[in-house]
Amino acid sequence: MVPGARPAGDGSKKLLIRLRESIALNAPPPDDYIEATIAERFGWPPSVMENEDEGKVLRYLRLLNVATSYRRALSSTKAHRPEAASDQDWAIFQMLDSLGETDD
Repeated sequence: MVPGARPAGDGSKKLLIRLRESIALNAPPPDDYIEATIAERFGWPPSVMENEDEGKVLRYLRLLNVATSYRRALSSTKAHRPEAASDQDWAIFQMLDSLGETDD
């Protein structure tokens, strides 16, 4: 299993599909990703956030890592430079593309 490929919690498949769609289709990102980005931009370290909800912090970190890998693989595809993405990036890209669509 690729590190960060499966965020913990209910609805993780839907969350990953929404994350993929937000990146690939310029759709609105999922709320968890927005919250993770806000925490990252304000420089809130995981040690401070862990006092609140360790599960949520880990989910946020995984989402950020998955999004970064997916973006690298997608960008390298668009640039016709598949070697620009790592094997882990491609594994996450393939995992997200294999999820299908949301039912919503």
